[in-house]
Amino acid sequence: MYKSPENWPELFKDCDIIYISHNHEDHLHADTLKEIFKVNPNVRIVIPPFESCRILLEATECKNLEVIEFDTWFRIGDANAMIFKGIGLSLYPCSP
Repeated sequence: MYKSPENWPELFKDCDIIYISHNHEDHLHADTLKEIFKVNPNVRIVIPPFESCRILLEATECKNLEVIEFDTWFRIGDANAMIFKGIGLSLYPCSP
C-alpha cells in the first residue's frame, strides 16, 4: 500500500493551479485541499461549471476559485486551455 510522505503538503507550496474535474472524493477531497491551502492559500483552483464542485469548495478555505464554462478558452501560464464536456482539460502551448 502506498503511503504519502509526511511532508506531502509542502510539495504543493509552489503550485500555481489545481484543476478539479468533478466532485468524486478521489478528485475533490476537502480535507486534502484544506492541507494544501495551509501551505499555498492562494493557489488557483479551476473547475468546470458543476454546482456540486463549487458548493464543496466554498465549504473549504478556497480563496481563488475559478469556474470555467465548457468549450471556453482560458490561460494557464503560457498555455491556452479548454475544458471539454465528457473529456476534461486540454492544454495548447502558445506560439512565442
